Amino acid sequence: MKHIWATVLLVQEDLITKYCFGDCGKALIGGIVDDVAGPLIPCKQEVCPYEEATMEAGEFKSEGEIYNVTLRKLKEGK
Repeated sequence: MKHIWATVLLVQEDLITKYCFGDCGKALIGGIVDDVAGPLIPCKQEVCPYEEATMEAGEFKSEGEIYNVTLRKLKEGK
């Protein structure tokens, strides 16, 4: 099983724009839609310098692949 990290767009859109698409630039295009959290922005980077906390979110299936998903909370004001 593959692993993927994701940030919650509706909660941290400003930080995702600044860090994931800006400073780091390694966010993946295309998203995951979770029934509870809403749209998620996926990333395959195991180590994130902007990470504050993580939480296991379960599994996600895409194009025949199953991914273990970890939600990542980004640091404010870095």
